[in-house]
Order: sequence, then C-alpha cells, then structure tokens
Amino acid sequence: MGGPYSLSLNGANTALLIAAAGEYAGDVRTGLRGMQGATILADFRYGAGGTDVKAFLQTSLDDGAFWFDVACFRFTLADARKVFNFETRQGSGIFVPAVKALDYDTVIHGPIGDRLKLVAVSTGTYTGDTALDVRFLPR
Repeated sequence: MGGPYSLSLNGANTALLIAAAGEYAGDVRTGLRGMQGATILADFRYGAGGTDVKAFLQTSLDDGAFWFDVACFRFTLADARKVFNFETRQGSGIFVPAVKALDYDTVIHGPIGDRLKLVAVSTGTYTGDTALDVRFLPR
C-alpha cells in the first residue's frame, strides 16, 4: 500500500493555509482497495485569530458519489498534533453514515472504501500562516 500519503487540500502538496472561514475539500486519494485501516497524523500550526477548525476524514464506497465520515478532529487557538488509528470491523451491524456531523475527536471503526479525502471546516478568520497538515499511513 505504501505511504505515508498527504491528504493535501485544494491541490497543494503542503499543508493547507487557513485564512477565511469556510469549507475546504481535499484531493481524493484513490488506489486504497483492500485497506484495513490507517494511522493518521493531523498537525495544526496556529498563527493568530480564528475560532476553530474541524477536519473530517471521509471515505466512499461508490467511486466518490457519496462520502461519509470516518473521523473528526478539532483544533482551536494553539499548535496541536493528533494521532489516531481507524480500522474496518467485520460484523459491526448496520452503520448509518454521517456527513460532517461527527462529534470532534471521534473515530468510527466500520466500512472503509478504496479512497479517502479530507474536508476542513473553519470558523473565524485565521491569520499568521495558520496551517493544517494531515498525513496517513494505510495498512
């Protein structure tokens, strides 16, 4: 499977620079068929201003027609790093997918498609080179 891979946003090969409030959709990482889980590193570098950033790691089971959350992590007004694992679990029952609705710092262990992307939602106006860099190592 290789990796680690960046979940770059808006075509960037480096961290997303966060300025205006809004939603940022990341580039889709495909070719992950057979992935049983991944380790994720989210690195938030705070500059100034802002309110919060919620980042949703999403997967798709239908070639990207519908995306749903696998994890959500939140950052506010300080530098922070968060590391987490997620994995597929067989026989976990019926799963009702959420779309940008998970509580922050939540991981769902369940279905994983053959692709991942990151969606970041920022409130408030950040300045001073505030950035979010997310990388994953599939397994």
